Amino acid sequence: MSRNIFTILTLGVLGYACERPSQTTRNPLTFGDHSNAEFQKMLELSSNALIPSLHSEGNRLNLDSKVVDLTIDNASGSWAWVTFDTQRQERVEKEEGIKEWSYSFIRNNSANLGVEVSELLESEESLVRASVDQIYLTYYRQINNVRVKNAFTQMIFVRMEDGWYLRELINNSFGRIQIETPPIVPLSTDEIRAKTTMDNVVIQKTSPSIVAKLNPNGAYDFHYAMDYVVEIPGTERQYAITLSDRDQSYLQVLSNVNHINQEIKVETYKVSYALKDQYPVPFSFVQIGPNLSANEKGIVDAPNSTATLTLQSTRGRVVDLTANRTNTVPYSFPITFAPNGKTTVTLTQADPAALNGYMGLIEVDRWVRQFLSPNELPLLNTGILSRVNGVGNPRSPQQGGDGFMYCNAYYIPGSLNFFQAGTEPGANLSCGNTALIKDVMYHEWGHALDDQLGIMTDPQFGGKITDRAFSEGIGDINANLASSISGLGLGFFLNDANRVLRDANNAIKHPPTADFAEIHLAGQIISGAFWDLFQYTRTILGPEEAIQLTSKLFYRHLITTDRYVDSYQSVLRLDDNDNNPATPSPNQCIINKAFANHGLTAGMLEPADCTVKDSGIKLRFDTEFSDGTVQVIASSMGAEKLLICEGKVSNCTSSSPGYAEFSSYKEDKVLVQGPKLFFNSPGERSVRLKVDPSKTYTVVSVNKRNLALNPLQPNVKSDVFTAVGAKSFTFSKRDSSADLSKTLK
Repeated sequence: MSRNIFTILTLGVLGYACERPSQTTRNPLTFGDHSNAEFQKMLELSSNALIPSLHSEGNRLNLDSKVVDLTIDNASGSWAWVTFDTQRQERVEKEEGIKEWSYSFIRNNSANLGVEVSELLESEESLVRASVDQIYLTYYRQINNVRVKNAFTQMIFVRMEDGWYLRELINNSFGRIQIETPPIVPLSTDEIRAKTTMDNVVIQKTSPSIVAKLNPNGAYDFHYAMDYVVEIPGTERQYAITLSDRDQSYLQVLSNVNHINQEIKVETYKVSYALKDQYPVPFSFVQIGPNLSANEKGIVDAPNSTATLTLQSTRGRVVDLTANRTNTVPYSFPITFAPNGKTTVTLTQADPAALNGYMGLIEVDRWVRQFLSPNELPLLNTGILSRVNGVGNPRSPQQGGDGFMYCNAYYIPGSLNFFQAGTEPGANLSCGNTALIKDVMYHEWGHALDDQLGIMTDPQFGGKITDRAFSEGIGDINANLASSISGLGLGFFLNDANRVLRDANNAIKHPPTADFAEIHLAGQIISGAFWDLFQYTRTILGPEEAIQLTSKLFYRHLITTDRYVDSYQSVLRLDDNDNNPATPSPNQCIINKAFANHGLTAGMLEPADCTVKDSGIKLRFDTEFSDGTVQVIASSMGAEKLLICEGKVSNCTSSSPGYAEFSSYKEDKVLVQGPKLFFNSPGERSVRLKVDPSKTYTVVSVNKRNLALNPLQPNVKSDVFTAVGAKSFTFSKRDSSADLSKTLK
C-alpha cells in the first residue's frame, strides 16, 4: 500500500522546534521553486476528511427488542452502528446462506440504512472469517456503476450452537444519494502537471468515483470525481489525487511515502541515545559468516575465533547509506570472539545506527508476534529492510525531494528509512540520528503493519488501512505498547532527553478541531484511547497483565478495523465473552471510560461511578486498639490511590459515610509470618479506622493520568484522577492472632 506522511510529520516537527516558523525560517510549504499550498494542505489531511460526520445515539423506542444499541449518522439520518441481541435474532442455519440472508435484511431495512441492494458491490474480500465463530460480510457501494469512496455496509455474524446470527451492523453508506451523472473526462498529463505544479509527473492510473463531503448545514454533498495515481519518474514517490468533477478542486491527496519524526532504539539503547540507557541484549538471529546465524538467544556454534557479522535475518536487514544513498548491501563488520565464549559488541565497534536499527527490527517483531501470527501478518514472515544514516533531498516533496536533510524518518512499502543527525539548512532545527531512537523505529514498523491489516483495500494504492490519522495512531500505539511509554521521540531534538514529539497520555477528542486536523495530531485521538485503556487496566491488573490485555485488544482489532472511529466497537466485540452485545463484556466499563475520554463512543457514556471488580485489592489488620479502631493495611496491583467508605458501593467520595484515604506505606520490612509475603508488592496503603462488624465497606482503586491537555504542547501536563475498580468487605470475621499473614481476601 502507498501513502505519504513525510511532509506532514516534518511540518509538525517544525512547529515544535521553532514554536512557529519565524520570518527568517523557510516554511516547508514554500521549499523549492514550484510550491503549491493547496496541494500541500490536502496532503496533510487524513482520509477521514472525506468521512467527517458525527454519530449520535439513536432512538430505539420504535424498534423491536432485537436491537441493543443504535447510533445514527447525523449527516444522513441513517443507521451507523447497530448491535443486536443474538438470542433474539433470526437464525441463519448454514454459513452458505449468510449472503442471501444479508441481502434480504438490507432490502427490508433499506429506508433505515439509506442504501438499496442494487447499489451493493461485492469484492474478493467481501466475506472474511475473522475466527471460527465470526464472519465479516462487507459490501461496498456504487451508484451508476461508479464506486462511492469510503462507502460500505458491514455485517458481523457469530456462530452459536444451532447456526449463525447477526451480531452487529456497521453502515457507512452516507444515506440516500441523489446525483446526476456527468460525462467525466480525465485531465490530460499536461493539465495534471499544471494543477499539481509538478512539471514531470506521469499519470499511471485513472478511475471515476463519488465523494461525500459535509456542507455548512451538516448534510452530505456528493461530488463526481476522478481518481489519479501519478508518479515522479526516477523517484520512489507516487501520489493518489482525487479531483472534483465540478471545478477540479482537490478532494484528497495521498502519497506512497509514510513519514514520521519519532524515537527509535536498537541493539544497545533501551529507549534513546539521549538517555544514555545502553544495555546488552542477545544479538538475535544475526548472520555470522556466509552460512551461520545466531539463535534467538544470540548463541551460535562458531568454528573460528573471528567472523564477519551481517545485519540481516528473517526479521529484516539493515543497509547503511552513509557513503552511498543507493546502497543495497546489508551492513557488516568484523568481530573477534572473546576467549571465554562471551562477547559483547559495543557501540564503538560498529555503526551505532546500524546496530540499533537491526535490534529494533528484532524487538518489535518479537513483541507483535505475541498477538498476531505470520499468517495474519505476513510481515512477520518476510521481515523488512531498514535503511539508516540517510540524508534527505531538501527539495520539496512535490519535486521528488524530502523537504528536509536530517530531521526525518519515513516508511515506504518495503523499507523503513532513518536519517543522520544534523542541522537543517536555513532552519533553527538540529535533530538526532532517528535510528538511535527506538520508538521512532517502532512507529515506522507500525506503518508496515497497517499496510497488511484491516478488511477493505485501497482501490488506488492497493494496501489496507487507508485512514491516515488511524495509520499514524497505529504507529504511535505500536511504539507505546512495545516500549511501555506514552511520550514518543526523546532525542529527536538533538541530545534533548526531556522533550517529546507526541504523547498518548492526552485529552484530545474526536472529531479533531481545525487546529488538530493534521494527521499526526489527529492520530493521538486513538493512541490516547488505547493508552487510557492500558492505564485503567494497569490499576486493576498491574503493569504486566495490563500491557498484555491492551496489546491483545489493539493488535487483534486491527484485523477487522479500517477506521479509528470503529475501534471502540471492535474492541468491545473482542472483549465480548458470550457473543451477545446485550450482556456487558468483562472490561466494558473501563473500555467505555477510555474511549469516551476521546469522544469515540458516539455519546454513549458509562455513569461516572462505573467501576469494575478489583480482585487485586487486599486488606490486612495490622493493629487493633482499645478504642475500637484498627490499623488496616491495604495493597493493590497498580492503584495510585485507595479510598474506603461504608456500604457496598461502586465509588467513594469525600461525602461518603466513613470515608478515608489510605496513605502511602513506605516501609521495606516484611511484617508477615508464614508463606504469604503480603508486602512484597508495591502500593501498600495503611489507615486507622473505626469499623462496625455489622456493616459492609468498599475500597476503591483510583488511577492517575498525567495528561498532555494540548497536543501542541505534549510536555505540559496536568493530573487527572479516575475511580476504576472497587471491592467490598465485611469486618465480621478477622484474625487477631500473632499470625499476621491472615488477611481479608
